[in-house]
Amino acid sequence: LVTLDLHDVNSISEAWSGYKADKAIDVHIDGHLGYIADDLSGLQIVDISDPERPSSVGLFDVVGTRETYTAEARDSFAFIGWWGSNRRFLRVLDVTDPSSPVFAAEESCRNPPQDIVLRDTLLCCAEQKQFQVFNVARPREPVRVGSCGGIGINARNIA
Repeated sequence: LVTLDLHDVNSISEAWSGYKADKAIDVHIDGHLGYIADDLSGLQIVDISDPERPSSVGLFDVVGTRETYTAEARDSFAFIGWWGSNRRFLRVLDVTDPSSPVFAAEESCRNPPQDIVLRDTLLCCAEQKQFQVFNVARPREPVRVGSCGGIGINARNIA
């Protein structure tokens, strides 16, 4: 993890470097916490309230079960795209206590989720050749509300 000083966009500099994830794929910031989708280790949670001294807070460990591609978080819930043992899921984690994330729910996906974006109560999930929308107004009970497949996308990043 590298923290960049962006005060002067003409002279961006590295403010801090030191936290080493296994293979970080995606990062999402919610308040003072950074949620890192770590390909081989799961979800890493980092306190960034002091950007010069980020510190590890918690981990939802998925070692040995495959990949975590993407992370998104809001308030007391984090969402990760997860792929393991020929199963693909959108997973919901309760991060009320960020030092101890707890599994809350999951919804199966057709392909491994490559990127997810949360807007209000809708979570958009881009997969290879598939795009799905979930209502997460009740995060412990995600509901698929729409999808389209067969389109020629290999999504890695949506905004």
